[in-house]
Amino acid sequence: PQPIAQITLPKIALYHFRNGCISSVSRSVLLPDDRFVIERVESADIHNADYSCARLIYHGKKLAIIRKDTAEYIEKGILINGGSETNYYHWMLEILSQLQFVQELPEKYDDYPILISSFSQKIAAVNMFIDNAGINRKFVFINNASYYQVGDLLMITPPNNLVPNLRNTSWSHVVNSYVRLESLKYLREIAFKSIKNKDGSSS
Repeated sequence: PQPIAQITLPKIALYHFRNGCISSVSRSVLLPDDRFVIERVESADIHNADYSCARLIYHGKKLAIIRKDTAEYIEKGILINGGSETNYYHWMLEILSQLQFVQELPEKYDDYPILISSFSQKIAAVNMFIDNAGINRKFVFINNASYYQVGDLLMITPPNNLVPNLRNTSWSHVVNSYVRLESLKYLREIAFKSIKNKDGSSS
């Protein structure tokens, strides 16, 4: 049983970075001045939350150990990613849910492509969801073994999020994750649309 806990959901925000280095499996950005930005679940205890992945080897509250690698250059794009790209659950709740807000971006970003893991094309249900999400933009598929420097980088905070790894326990508490009802409704609507388009029925 989980104890009742009050969680304040963070606002959905758009972040704009110049020459940020990214990977497909880490919600983090390495900036040219060596500052390293990590997305966190704000309600989780920082001492228990571990976001280490890709170039991020270890981190504390204010400092991190990172690996600097040669990065491929991409002119601009909107990063849609998460901490895992092989898990269907993470794809649906954390990654694909970000697509809901692409249509709300200002017009000046209309020609920015979507940067998303190439693994999205290997999971049939994820691929089908993307096809039916109604995103009329170019998709650039990025590889998890590569790093990318994006000259003009946009990131949308996910409406649903959870701590990818726990340091001191294998049992997760309610404060380590959050999910929005309106996001679940969005995912459900696209999923039903996908099924209807494939089967020709809405049953």
